[in-house]
Amino acid sequence: MTENNTSIDINSQAVHLHLKMHQDIIKRMALNSLFIKTCCISLLFLFLFITTNVTLSGFTCLLLTMAFATIDTMYLALERGFRASYNNFVNKLHSNTLQKEDLFILAPERISFWDTAKSFSVCLFYVAPLCFYVFISYIAPPYITRFFYYSW
Repeated sequence: MTENNTSIDINSQAVHLHLKMHQDIIKRMALNSLFIKTCCISLLFLFLFITTNVTLSGFTCLLLTMAFATIDTMYLALERGFRASYNNFVNKLHSNTLQKEDLFILAPERISFWDTAKSFSVCLFYVAPLCFYVFISYIAPPYITRFFYYSW
């Protein structure tokens, strides 16, 4: 009777393919996060400079920022989960405890959404557009109108 739980060779082609698949997923999550941030900035500034109603544009900018921050947090949590899964796989590989059943399981580890939301890449990035909006909408207008009034 042969044993199903045999150790895997570190130089196996299946191991390399499994690691490459993990790396590709992690890269895809990072690129999705970058795309979300780019769309957020583009749409916010486009919407901010097109609209004239300060109250409506402020509320809409707040909703857009919160929606993009939520999606970005989800992608960051998935990326961290896949990184943890990748690290667990590599640790098993180096400790010679990797089994055939561990190959090609591409499920992310569970990462808390709220812990991810508190990360610098989410908090600092999405607070900046809101601060800029408050500055442009409420602090800067008296100075901007004075500048244009006296310059003509």
